[in-house]
Amino acid sequence: MIKLNEELSTLTNISKQVLDKLTTLSISCICDAIEDDILNDEDILSVDIGIGTLYIKHSDNEMRYKFVPDAKFEEAIVQTIINDKNQLKVTVEDTLKKRIMNIYKELL
Repeated sequence: MIKLNEELSTLTNISKQVLDKLTTLSISCICDAIEDDILNDEDILSVDIGIGTLYIKHSDNEMRYKFVPDAKFEEAIVQTIINDKNQLKVTVEDTLKKRIMNIYKELL
């Protein structure tokens, strides 16, 4: 299992503590929305989490979860599995290539 906040911290240089605080705030927002649902007699909350939609069914003190990836996330997964195209590697390679080209431009 990967630890997403640790991976993001490494890739972005944003401290893990800051990312953990954002995660905690996200949890608080979702719980607040669930409370609103309960007060409005609704039992399914849908939350756009940036890479897809998380559905939380909360009724009769029972909870069920369903995640549906958005089109961009699903396409990236398909590209990784079927076409062996790792989006992270592509991004890192593109960034490295741009940095090397900028260094050469400065030298010439």
